[in-house]
Amino acid sequence: MKKILAPIILIVLLSGCETTKSLQEKNSNLIQNLNQANELGVDFMCYNMCKDTTKGMSLNQLDKFCKLQCPIK
Repeated sequence: MKKILAPIILIVLLSGCETTKSLQEKNSNLIQNLNQANELGVDFMCYNMCKDTTKGMSLNQLDKFCKLQCPIK
């Protein structure tokens, strides 16, 4: 029984270490994405609402219009 239990506990502990590393990588990717969004100078909450509610424009016109309407203050 002890021979079976020890490897199971070891596997559980090692798998927990791997998830910590992957979470750190995801967090660093999120931080990089936020930095890129700030460099664009656009408030993305406003930008997404603008794109969802504005009708009658081509995609290119809509993109330019919403970027002008939603700068970061």
